[in-house]
Amino acid sequence: KKWYETGYLSISSKPKLRELSSNTYEIDGDGGLGITVMNLAFKKAIEYSEKNGISATAIKNIGHTGRLGYYADYAAKKGLMTILISGGNRKDWSQVAPYGGIEGKLPTNPWCIGFPGGKNGSVVLDFATSKISGGLIYAAQSAGGLLPEGCIIDKKGNLTRNPDHYFDGGAILPFGKHKGFGLSLIAQLIAESMLGEIKKEANWLLITINTSIYNTRNQLKEFADEKIVRYGKIALAVGLTYGSTYVFGTDFVIIALLFYIAYNK
Repeated sequence: KKWYETGYLSISSKPKLRELSSNTYEIDGDGGLGITVMNLAFKKAIEYSEKNGISATAIKNIGHTGRLGYYADYAAKKGLMTILISGGNRKDWSQVAPYGGIEGKLPTNPWCIGFPGGKNGSVVLDFATSKISGGLIYAAQSAGGLLPEGCIIDKKGNLTRNPDHYFDGGAILPFGKHKGFGLSLIAQLIAESMLGEIKKEANWLLITINTSIYNTRNQLKEFADEKIVRYGKIALAVGLTYGSTYVFGTDFVIIALLFYIAYNK
């Protein structure tokens, strides 16, 4: 509501689709909510890739998009592999310190990759390039709780679990050290250097591939199912108690972290 009251988002936005070549496109969200525009982008990208085999779509001038894994799963069920890369607005979201640094310079710049599966479902990788999301830091502060270890630093560069230290000039750490920072930097270069000015929350690049170009969909599903089952039945590391390994979505991770915060006040 506040986004509309302040004029940050437009309530009467009209997304504009522009064809740049036979398989490259751009969608300008006209300053509207990102959820509806991202839905449009994926539906159009699926349509283009089914016709041309592969497509690349720039998505610009939009607000928050919601959970990225939802869109990737939708496309995967239609036989498409997708790669979605986001570079955020550094003026508003300089949250994450470069590897070895102590100042927030980059947004959390998420990546999302979706791949078709079979009876066991799609394979979706949806992650921010930071160790924790900014939203969970707000949640921890609101609940009076502590954050998991190793996620944030204070303004002097010291590791801390206190969310107040983040808001007092601290920063989030990149996941995977230099690897997470590298992925975030590449996302920022794509979004800002290649796609142009970031007017709202982020710029996005969506790459879609029709997997049936390389293999029949039935064969691909069979192979994907076989791999998922094989990798799901492995010996567990010390300290884990599940009978087999499972892959949980973003929603599960958020719920688990909120419980962690609640019990670590």
